[in-house]
Amino acid sequence: MSVNIKIVDAVKKYGELTVVKDLSLDIKEKELFTLLGPSGCGKTTLLRMIAGFNTIEGGQFYFNETLINNMDVSKSNIGMVFQNYAIFPHYTVKQNVEFGLKNRKVPKDQVSAQAEEFLDLMQILEYKDRMPEKLSGGQQQRVALARALVIKPDVLLMDEPLSNLDAKLRLDMRHAIREIQKEVGITTVYVTHDQEEAMAISDRIAVMNHGVIQQVDKPEVIYHRPSNTFVATFIGRTNLIEATFETKKGEIDCFGYKFTIGELTEQEKDVLLSVRPQDFMIQSKEEDGFEAKVIDSVFLGLNTHYMVETLEKTRIEIIKESSLSNRFEKGSTVSLKINESKINVFSKDGERNLLLKA
Repeated sequence: MSVNIKIVDAVKKYGELTVVKDLSLDIKEKELFTLLGPSGCGKTTLLRMIAGFNTIEGGQFYFNETLINNMDVSKSNIGMVFQNYAIFPHYTVKQNVEFGLKNRKVPKDQVSAQAEEFLDLMQILEYKDRMPEKLSGGQQQRVALARALVIKPDVLLMDEPLSNLDAKLRLDMRHAIREIQKEVGITTVYVTHDQEEAMAISDRIAVMNHGVIQQVDKPEVIYHRPSNTFVATFIGRTNLIEATFETKKGEIDCFGYKFTIGELTEQEKDVLLSVRPQDFMIQSKEEDGFEAKVIDSVFLGLNTHYMVETLEKTRIEIIKESSLSNRFEKGSTVSLKINESKINVFSKDGERNLLLKA
């Protein structure tokens, strides 16, 4: 059975320090929901509160309609996968997966078959008699995932499960986790600090900072319409540029480069523009736009990364598709335009996206 997880006004304190502050979430049944944020933001603490490993100073945690605040961890039907695998080094692969089944007094004649079913699902059945030390990091993580799922938990909790793997294995395991989670159909809460990983695997993401949820939405919404400048700068790279909004004309003025924007939720004169590096058009000086000087350029194969400085001494990062010709050298003067359909407009304090309707 898979469950809906509801958290209402959760609070977690360590002494005088509040690490989770009046936090509420509604995680849908069968979805892969990611808690994303920098180190120390409270995401692992919240995961451990769901698991019952941490005390809860305030708020309510529900699995469907059942309050789990004071539930005995041994009686909760939760599967966990950790970043350090936490598999038993003295057991074979199959014995590791059988462990939870034996603890739950599953009939002996069913234990072996169920363990092999999940080893097959993880594509590691051929390694069932190997010891963990003979496996790669990715294979060990598949063992840990099989062991967590074989008990048919209501919820799967995953804490930075890919952080100890190399780059290629992380990509492979991302795909595997996403496929397996959908096939099994289990509510999954996934913790990571890796923005790309979160966007690749999640149905929805909660971006956290200092124990507070900044935004909850689908990955594409969070990327294209971040709720504030913290989310905009944490999810991918962006340039934050001071600009003015002329309310009568509905026009943005950025270094003298003017363009019309859609209706803003608040009529503020001084605003911040968020423009991602790939959403600038860099051209020769003779073209329309606002002037800047190239202070650095780095060729990275598919793309060339430029750092430019405007006449107002504002530095802007730009990413442009590479070509043999039309590369702008350090010291050259260029003209910049903005892909106006891709920008975000924030209040001057960066706390509100003025294009994001409530």
